[in-house]
Amino acid sequence: MNTHQLNVGMLIAIAGAAVAIFALNAKPSAPTPEPNRLRPLEVLPSGAALLVTADMKRLQASALGRQLTASGRELPGIGRLTDLCGDDPTVKIERVALAMPKRPPGASAPQFGIAALGSFDQQQLQRCVSRAIVKRGGNPVPTPIGSFISIRDAEQLAGGEIAIRAGGPVLLSEPGYLRQMIDTVDRRRPTAVGDPLHQALRRGVDVNSAVVATWIIDKAWLVEMVGPRLAEQSTLGLIRGAALSMQVAPTFRLHVLLGAASEDDATELLGFVRGLLKEFALPARLALGVDVTTSVNTKLAKSSVDIVLALDSATAASAAERAIDLITNGLPPAADEPIPTPAPSASGRASAAPMPRPKSAPSSAPTGSTRP
Repeated sequence: MNTHQLNVGMLIAIAGAAVAIFALNAKPSAPTPEPNRLRPLEVLPSGAALLVTADMKRLQASALGRQLTASGRELPGIGRLTDLCGDDPTVKIERVALAMPKRPPGASAPQFGIAALGSFDQQQLQRCVSRAIVKRGGNPVPTPIGSFISIRDAEQLAGGEIAIRAGGPVLLSEPGYLRQMIDTVDRRRPTAVGDPLHQALRRGVDVNSAVVATWIIDKAWLVEMVGPRLAEQSTLGLIRGAALSMQVAPTFRLHVLLGAASEDDATELLGFVRGLLKEFALPARLALGVDVTTSVNTKLAKSSVDIVLALDSATAASAAERAIDLITNGLPPAADEPIPTPAPSASGRASAAPMPRPKSAPSSAPTGSTRP
């Protein structure tokens, strides 16, 4: 992976975060709270690196959201959920919460925990999950854990596990983190609501949006991912935390906040973002049918950078549908227009590494980058 791919890919990861949804401490014998009164962050354990919450009802209020959350879904190797379960249980999802815990050094891949909040029938959903496991050739094993029923495939030594509580939520994760999530819902460990760094990041965006995400970026994680040399040279190494909020109705508004350690670092980061937007204009027009970069406003806010994209709902839906088609069917043919390479910043970091044009055939790589 070269540096410009790293820069572009990580910025997209920060912004898309893709695309996604309280220090309570009670005794195990304490009564469980009313299931549907839980807030999304109350089902996620404290100490996560990434937190995402999504309001599915508000997403469904947009044309694109209705398409993406329509009933009648199929799962690979399983078939239509309505045939398997009698109805589509995903239509009962009201809110979704996702967490990526901090990765221990040397871990092969990040873990994720996903929680779906809504009015779920525990027994019906348990039968549905068990049928899905059997249809894939597995052996479902239900196990009571706290106020939940956990269901795993006994034929799989590793992999995801699901836990269901009467009335919700439904939890999905690796076995170890799943138990942390269960303990969090059952008030045996603190929740993500009380994490001060995440709360500080959330205050920088609109927490009442349909989707809100916060990411505390550990430099050690970046070094582990790309190596110390690229981590030091990449402008994205200046980012200490990121927040995102996305509104879908009545208009589409995406707000990304990138937090740096100082105002000088934020100023350099702002230059990088603006340079990247200039490079992204042509690929965006080719891929999405519209240059969304002309609708982006950027500004410096003390030691952070604010990036706001505002589009009318029809344009946003059309661009998103083109993006989905692009992911499914591949890149469009390349254009002949060259993409300029920005000059390096005063710090020696490239203000924005070259953005590769979509290609239908191999070509030589862009030149002019100051980084290997």
